[in-house]
Amino acid sequence: MDIRQVSLYCGFSEETVQRWIEKGELKATPVQGGHYSISVADLVDFFIKYNLPIPDKILSPGTKKVLVIVNEEKAVLDKLLQCFKKENIQDFIIDCSAYGLDTHMKLFLFKPDLVLIDLPAPLIDGLDLCQVIKQTPEFSGTKVMVISRSPGDDKISFVKRLGVDALLPRDMEIRILLDKMKKLFENI
Repeated sequence: MDIRQVSLYCGFSEETVQRWIEKGELKATPVQGGHYSISVADLVDFFIKYNLPIPDKILSPGTKKVLVIVNEEKAVLDKLLQCFKKENIQDFIIDCSAYGLDTHMKLFLFKPDLVLIDLPAPLIDGLDLCQVIKQTPEFSGTKVMVISRSPGDDKISFVKRLGVDALLPRDMEIRILLDKMKKLFENI
């Protein structure tokens, strides 16, 4: 894509896109005549980095957006992202957030097809988040998967009553998670 196309697809002025490139915020490759070429992957990375909504029209058909929400245990997120990369998953765009105010903003801007929630030891944030997703009309098509240390816990039954689409133990194999994600997407 060139600057004009990015501007048209994304609703920003050509000057704004040019400024992002000049500041090094948006990765672009110089081409003949002083112009730039911007790959879709670099544009998506830019939108994720700066919490901007990703226009559906720039995504390939079948691309699914996954939002991973974790507590302070960054190791869980790192493990998931490493596994996604290792499995060479190309039809998912993955963004992440820690619990907090940022999470609600990301939900509305990123508009994920799937939210993967690492349910923390203090369950209140995770329960609240499940409730927001399942009871908000804008997320009616959003699938929710919960990863928990103790899927047999009484509070987990509350999560199930909220309509969570899948509940998985934290110590599962990544292949099981990926298979479950693909099955959920077959229904979208």
